[in-house]
Amino acid sequence: FSLLKKSKKFNFEYFHGSLNDKSINEIHTDNKKLEKFIAGHRIQYKPINNFKLSISELVVYGNRSIELAYLNPISFFWAQEHNLGDLDNVLLAFDLGYRILPGLIFYNTLVIDELSWEKIFSNWWGNKYSYQVGLFLSFKNLKLPDFRFEFTAVRPWTYTHPNFSYNHRDYNIGAYHGPSSISYRLESFFIPRSNLVMKFIFEHIKKGIGLGSNINDNYYLRDKNKDWNTNFLLDHHFSTNHLEMNIDYYVTNMIKLKSRFIAKNRRDSLEHNYINDESMILEFIIGADIIW
Repeated sequence: FSLLKKSKKFNFEYFHGSLNDKSINEIHTDNKKLEKFIAGHRIQYKPINNFKLSISELVVYGNRSIELAYLNPISFFWAQEHNLGDLDNVLLAFDLGYRILPGLIFYNTLVIDELSWEKIFSNWWGNKYSYQVGLFLSFKNLKLPDFRFEFTAVRPWTYTHPNFSYNHRDYNIGAYHGPSSISYRLESFFIPRSNLVMKFIFEHIKKGIGLGSNINDNYYLRDKNKDWNTNFLLDHHFSTNHLEMNIDYYVTNMIKLKSRFIAKNRRDSLEHNYINDESMILEFIIGADIIW
């Protein structure tokens, strides 16, 4: 369930819901479903029409019935979680958006899972945070393409927890590429004709490999000898270039022809030295959607 309150300069949102700790198949196989819940609230302030900023809290918890402390929309989740014994997974997020001029928007997000301000510029494992910077350009004429550029970086172990990671049915609900990742994404979308929709994506991704890079990793199992040497991309990582083009052609409102072309390659590296080059992967899909 959710609540929403709007005013001229302030918006307040709150929600509480449930998650699945495992996939549906695993739940049926084990005949066991653990309780897992998520709650969040966000306050947004708009001092001027072209600028917005907000602060949010999110918490994932479970192995018990619904927690009354998180049912209070205006309570501070960080304080509640501390009072409950520091068992749950709480995130704090700050974001802003600025319309530089009509059609040109700059946005930025910082998500803090855990960090120490005294150690923030070190490679201490507990500095768990992610940030994203984006720029979006669009035109009034939809026949012209829009452009979106995003830079996203996520420290190792971010979103992870011994019991309550930020996932649902094994799908990550945090940053798309998960912990220990850096990505540069360029995206364009346009409608050259009323029945033709095109989308272009290019993304360069660097992703760590090993404990601390997967949303389901348990940080209690980390190698504590590396607590002060946890690099952004860990010691072993890979880089991927991903190119994708989608074209949808609407024959009628009920019949759509669609095609997708994907090209990507991957390189593995160890301590910044490339150790393996994999061949290019090409994929082409063509099909149709029929609604009746």
